[in-house]
Amino acid sequence: MMLTYFNHIVGNEPVKQHLARLLEKKTFSHSLLFAGKEGVGKSLFAEAFAKAVLCADDPSGFHRTKLDAAIHPDLRIYRPEGKTGMHSIDSMRQFSEEVYRAPYEAHKKVFIIYDADRMLTYSANALLKTFEEPAPHSLILLVSSSPTSLLSTVLSRCCTFYFSSINEQEMTPFIQNKWQKNAEEAAILAALSNGSIGNAFRLIDRGGDALRQKILAMLAKGKLTSYLELMQCVSEIKKQVESGQQQIEETLRAQLTAALPEEQTSHQQQELEKEVEGAVAMHLANEAHSIFECILSWYRDLHLIQAKGNPEYLLNRDMQKECEQAQQQHKGILPLEKAQKAIAQASLGLERSLPLESCLESLFLQLNLL
Repeated sequence: MMLTYFNHIVGNEPVKQHLARLLEKKTFSHSLLFAGKEGVGKSLFAEAFAKAVLCADDPSGFHRTKLDAAIHPDLRIYRPEGKTGMHSIDSMRQFSEEVYRAPYEAHKKVFIIYDADRMLTYSANALLKTFEEPAPHSLILLVSSSPTSLLSTVLSRCCTFYFSSINEQEMTPFIQNKWQKNAEEAAILAALSNGSIGNAFRLIDRGGDALRQKILAMLAKGKLTSYLELMQCVSEIKKQVESGQQQIEETLRAQLTAALPEEQTSHQQQELEKEVEGAVAMHLANEAHSIFECILSWYRDLHLIQAKGNPEYLLNRDMQKECEQAQQQHKGILPLEKAQKAIAQASLGLERSLPLESCLESLFLQLNLL
């Protein structure tokens, strides 16, 4: 019965079965951490688990109706906010207070904290009492793509579920059925998605990935002609990322405004702005992560071809010909370890609030593209 709450989610069958058994036996702990790489379904599992908990012993469907309409008072969701895309101290204080209040309608209150690793150390420390002395009527679900960034004291008090990448055998038929693609198209999209259903959504939504194509075309050259060309590439990448940010901002602002009364209080306006800014900041972080993954996949494929490995293991199968030509023309392939180190440094720069263009400029220079 409980398994039906997860039927719409592809992949991670062992975790799916385990969560269903915990729900049936009602033996889950007060704090759960759903961890795994971006786009593998952690958020979907957290939402489905929350729905299953709140809908337990609900034959009339009262709770399900409210959950489907996103108006259930006993489901509270916290997302990063503001220009830095972090969980604010105020929102975490609010969470610490609400977690001890009795449920309004259901037998439990469920709190979902997305991107839980994006808490300031002070905020995370303030939550320790909540995890050490849990309220019996509250369930806390943390979702994180970087669980090692969480405080060890928080990690130790959570029951952790690790979600793995979705294999191509599962991803391909899912893409075929959901987006009416033929077998060949679905297989290519599954390979490009790199085990992430989130990546598949983005590829379909955009009608492809122009940013990825631009980056791989640049890398295929091996060397750029001048510093000016390098900076033009950086500028084009930045413009494309900013275009996506603008679309995210406009869409979310319209959705949030529609849910508010016509006459908004200053507090409501401030909360709206913080949520929009948080979504934009997270979009930048996700896009940067995709850019870095794309670059690393190119160097990985170059080394696979150089080692005469099985072409089926190429991450960029649609670029196999270009990759083979690049490998033949540029014998001195950058060591994979050096590429990984350069990408890690660029990622760290972004985490420290350096502009994307500065991080990309430094990265391309370290990758010896000049």
